[in-house]
Amino acid sequence: FNFSSSNDYKILGKVVESPKPKVEHDDIFEMDVQYFEGRATLSQRIKLISNKKIIIKGNFEYQVCFEDKCVIYNPDFEFEI
Repeated sequence: FNFSSSNDYKILGKVVESPKPKVEHDDIFEMDVQYFEGRATLSQRIKLISNKKIIIKGNFEYQVCFEDKCVIYNPDFEFEI
């Protein structure tokens, strides 16, 4: 997760994953990979510095792998508090 800078809020800590991702060694990549099965919740604590409505913007990156290829996604997000 990458959050756009703002004078209206401050990022506190890191993104928390729930449940923790599964870790499995992948012989094709020759490394341990992490993944979620079913649903996962990713949370980020923030501190509001402003009393007005604010917009939080950013993007996140993730990868989905199939038997023959992997695809990287990098969607933007935006929401109002």
